[in-house]
Amino acid sequence: MELGVLTQHQDCRLEELLQRYKQEITPTKKGAVQERYRIDKLCRHPIGEIRISDLALHHIVQYRDERAKTASGRTVLKDILLISHAIKTAQRESGV
Repeated sequence: MELGVLTQHQDCRLEELLQRYKQEITPTKKGAVQERYRIDKLCRHPIGEIRISDLALHHIVQYRDERAKTASGRTVLKDILLISHAIKTAQRESGV
């Protein structure tokens, strides 16, 4: 990990990370129902197939641009913030 290499458990697909987040963190939130829906939608999108070690800014930008065609700017921002929070939580708790 010190060399920037993730173990197989830590280097999962974004979908797997979001599913763990949905099981462990989302139930503690006031807006859990809405967040579960948002996570499920993110997991169905091709961005969910990207491994955490391969996830780059251009993937987020591509997701944002695609999503903005069918959703409001506020919705897109919430999606991106959710991805960010899930990754930050995994970094703190699992060393991802």
